[in-house]
Amino acid sequence: MPVSLPQKTKDQLDALLSEAVKEGKVPGASLVVGSPDTELYFGASGVKSLGDPSAGNIDRNSIFWVCSHTKLVVTIAFLQLIEAGKLTYDTPAAELLPELADPVVLESPLSLTTTYTKAKNPILVKHLLNHSSGIVYSTLDKKHPDELNVAYTSVAYVGEGPHGKERYSRAEFFRLVKRGLPGVPLSFEPGTNWAYGYGCDLLVFILEDLTGKTIQEYCDEHLFAPLKIKPTFYINSEIEKDLVQLTFRRRSDGAFEKWTDQLSIPERQKDKMGITLGGIAMHSTLSEYLTILQHLLLIKENRASNPILTHETVTLMFESSVPPASSKALFQFTSLEEIYPREVELNFGLGLCLAKEDWDGRKKKGSGFWYGWAGTYYFMDPQTGIAAVYGTQLVPTFDTEVKQLWDRLERALYAGLQE
Repeated sequence: MPVSLPQKTKDQLDALLSEAVKEGKVPGASLVVGSPDTELYFGASGVKSLGDPSAGNIDRNSIFWVCSHTKLVVTIAFLQLIEAGKLTYDTPAAELLPELADPVVLESPLSLTTTYTKAKNPILVKHLLNHSSGIVYSTLDKKHPDELNVAYTSVAYVGEGPHGKERYSRAEFFRLVKRGLPGVPLSFEPGTNWAYGYGCDLLVFILEDLTGKTIQEYCDEHLFAPLKIKPTFYINSEIEKDLVQLTFRRRSDGAFEKWTDQLSIPERQKDKMGITLGGIAMHSTLSEYLTILQHLLLIKENRASNPILTHETVTLMFESSVPPASSKALFQFTSLEEIYPREVELNFGLGLCLAKEDWDGRKKKGSGFWYGWAGTYYFMDPQTGIAAVYGTQLVPTFDTEVKQLWDRLERALYAGLQE
């Protein structure tokens, strides 16, 4: 039975957003919720640029850098190629991307001087889709030691020098990923564990080679146009006017700092990039991103007209695909211990982290979810029949107040849902 949201709950969500901004817990935030068929709630509070009221308030047209939400979109695009017979889940990735031949497994992934051995197993396409390849984001960047303390993911995303098209060639990307090693470094044998890394960046390289299109061109044609949305992998002057600007971390006195490039981030303008970062590059309004989630829920319910994936493929997205022992790594990576009183069982499907049990007062067993580095979060709950996208733009990631606001909003939402 379809769910609804009474006005009392909408008012409560509005109050949570406005109070968080008023009390200085977040610089600005927005939430959008929908059933598969309709939007149930939209709310926003705060200005698009800290300390600059002239930039305007966050609203429905505001564009967020959704960072790792990009991975779900890239996964969908790649699954379309599999459905079209361009390759299979078990295709060795090195057949499509020679740079992935002869990877090496590191004895100590967090050491610059670690020993290594040649990997026994090949990296398969499915390992890139579910982050079980062993390829992991490296924070071992000796040139930016200060940034290790503020949680940026990888030198291969931000490079070693001034932003520029030449630096972001595919060859340079792999040079930075390899860190002087004879092959792409792995933290474990492919398929034996879960670790967050460059899988979706590599999927974009493969997709662009197979289709002859950029990921933007491919998604515009096969994903965004069918859903009547316009996310983008880059920003320009037209996007800039609606863009919610980044805010830097709160100081010891609790006050935020206006963004002045305190931390290296990937280049986001197309004319300064030679590649598209499929793990982190996308920008979207929260409502547009919700449209994607709603469509996936409709497909899962076998009710979508003109579905962008088959029912069988979407069902597979919500099925566990990594070893059960990966649950602890997933729980630790998502930093849920600050907002959840006990360790919950998790797994990973295709593009989605999966809740393997009900979360008290929150999402239900079978839900898929993830978050973005700059303070965004989404989930789909097929059992309840809702999806939600939440966003602020506070970096670096895992800010405690941002996570606690996610928690309060989600609990209020579930408490108010009516059938």
